[in-house]
Amino acid sequence: MKVGDLVAWADHMIAWNARSNHLPDIAHLRQRGFIYGEDRKYYFVHWDNGEQLAELPENLELISESR
Repeated sequence: MKVGDLVAWADHMIAWNARSNHLPDIAHLRQRGFIYGEDRKYYFVHWDNGEQLAELPENLELISESR
């Protein structure tokens, strides 16, 4: 993955959110976003709902690669 790629939450993150009774269901908010930055540990993702969050690479699934 790299800056510009389109990503979504990985399946295990969707399952984790569904099992977390104390958290609101936010999986629908993490269906699509693009990577706008990165460092040695995180990818910085701009999600479709406007949130910009740091995400671990193992929590993301590549949807489409940028050119």
